[in-house]
Amino acid sequence: IVQDADRPAACKFDGISAEVLRGKGIGDTWAKMLMVSVDIAYPDLNLLNEKCEVGVGAVGGLERLLPDVRVDDDRQAALEAVTSAANSRSHGSVSASHFWQLLPMVEKLATNAYSGFPLVMRQMQTVM
Repeated sequence: IVQDADRPAACKFDGISAEVLRGKGIGDTWAKMLMVSVDIAYPDLNLLNEKCEVGVGAVGGLERLLPDVRVDDDRQAALEAVTSAANSRSHGSVSASHFWQLLPMVEKLATNAYSGFPLVMRQMQTVM
């Protein structure tokens, strides 16, 4: 399923989820948790982009990060705003500046420690 280049991300998500749910004792919550793990391992597949909505449990955290935004109106847009701000190098905050200075050092250490783990190595390639 993962290697099927002709299958759209939403169909891959559905196919993988269906296979996971076939496991004994695996319910929707476990399937979603495992799908998040697959998405982290294979971010280029974009499995969660269309099929995994931002849950109610995220509202409190998003409201703390976006005090001037009514998060309940559009949780997805709020998450995208927070993600964009966190990933922005021109954000202007001291914390963001420190993060972008520290990231290459952390990736270098992780690359040395986990060189035998291809899925981890894929995560250590932030474009600077």
